[in-house]
Amino acid sequence: KYWTCCLKQEIKEIWQRIIVDFIEVCQDQEVATIVFDSATLLWNICHNGHLQELQEKQLTQHNAKKLSIKFDEDDYREKLQPIEYGPANDRMRSVLHTARSFQKNLVLVHYPTDEYGPYTDDKGRTIEAKTGKKILDGFKETPKLSDLVVWTSIKEFRTGKTAIKSPV
Repeated sequence: KYWTCCLKQEIKEIWQRIIVDFIEVCQDQEVATIVFDSATLLWNICHNGHLQELQEKQLTQHNAKKLSIKFDEDDYREKLQPIEYGPANDRMRSVLHTARSFQKNLVLVHYPTDEYGPYTDDKGRTIEAKTGKKILDGFKETPKLSDLVVWTSIKEFRTGKTAIKSPV
């Protein structure tokens, strides 16, 4: 079963539809493996859905004050604070645990991203900079909640004028 979302919906509603479909597939006895390609996008939908909930709450609180001032859309929150990722993290953990509880193989395809860490610049200041290492882009707890993590990449090899792409 393949599922694609309609981007006419809001992010929160897309997340809810993904979860409804995910549970349906988990309950299907003929399904052994579920693949999210990409789980990087799944994570973005998850935490941005939570952000949308907070924005809706913000608008509701503004309207409850019965101010004659129209809500300025530029005042919407643009991102979650680090402490506010808890509900989104819980939702992602639930996805992984749900697949396990239904004894389904769950394959999460993540894009790589650069790892950042402390680096001392030429003036002796400690700054955040690329470490040269790649990490998964998405829900950071995925490796510790997974049974197996496989890193793949495609390299191009040249033999004369011919370029051959091969997985490594």
